[in-house]
Amino acid sequence: MSLFGEKIKEIRLKYNYTQQEFAEILGYTSKSMIAHIENGDSEMSNGKISLLIERFEVDANLLFSSNKHNLVEDKKDVKELAKYLAPLVKELWGEHSISDLERILVRYISNEESTAFYKVIDGKYVGVALCALRHDYVEGCSTSPVGYLEGIFVDKDYRNKGIAKELCLDCEKWAKSKGCSEFASDCELANSESLAFHLNIGFIEKNRIICFKKEI
Repeated sequence: MSLFGEKIKEIRLKYNYTQQEFAEILGYTSKSMIAHIENGDSEMSNGKISLLIERFEVDANLLFSSNKHNLVEDKKDVKELAKYLAPLVKELWGEHSISDLERILVRYISNEESTAFYKVIDGKYVGVALCALRHDYVEGCSTSPVGYLEGIFVDKDYRNKGIAKELCLDCEKWAKSKGCSEFASDCELANSESLAFHLNIGFIEKNRIICFKKEI
């Protein structure tokens, strides 16, 4: 059984629905589809996921998290979470101080159009991914909004274990729950490690650009 399937089953059992009753609520013709979803053999379409979220007031972020919290509603908990994530995000945005990053993360996590996923192993925060919706033009994309991987980092001692791929997948699922059909990212031209990572997890390179500016 997949983690997503387990969560679907938890929702169904919470309201004491049979698979047949749950199928009818979601517009399926047979309970077998629910069985397949719960067992991880079939995926749920974006439309059905949206219906599920609306009908049962499900938190989409928790629905798609990989056995970890990713969004905390209580303001005190959000600030506490930001303290743990800030040192990881510092590796991405080194120009900011830890205190600045904590404030940025609180706003980021609390915003409906952005979120953070993270991985904890043996009580240690070892990875973080930040994603958001972009409504302006995104290179190589034809829809709006587009889910965007704003940053991803995994502690060097925990790399090559699939954590970054797992976090990125969480971001993609979150973007789908927000109605996106495209997910994008970027990296520096000289960052061959990041390029290899993106290509390895299914991204397709769409363009390479050099940006300019001048004082006027």
